[in-house]
Amino acid sequence: MTNCKIQSHSFICELVTIGNNCFIGHGVVFINDLFTEGSPAGGDRSKWKRTRIGNNVSIGSNATILPVEICDGAVIGAGSVVTKDILVEGKYAGNPARKIER
Repeated sequence: MTNCKIQSHSFICELVTIGNNCFIGHGVVFINDLFTEGSPAGGDRSKWKRTRIGNNVSIGSNATILPVEICDGAVIGAGSVVTKDILVEGKYAGNPARKIER
């Protein structure tokens, strides 16, 4: 992770990898626990999931990023909730985040 800008009040939990030249807006939250058994993992790291953010990715303020992969060059709109992998470069927004533009 080089040349990245991470704004205040963002939460980057364990198992999150951020590429180069990325922007993470204010209040972005990354999540590594999906409560797969109906409750928190309780510190059981074997239940946590990974998130990979590619290079040149921009994530707007107050977005929530579940354990996913986001490809190089993606733009995530402010307040979006990313619930699935983003494998095609473009602009994504909403809850759940969907591609809105190339």
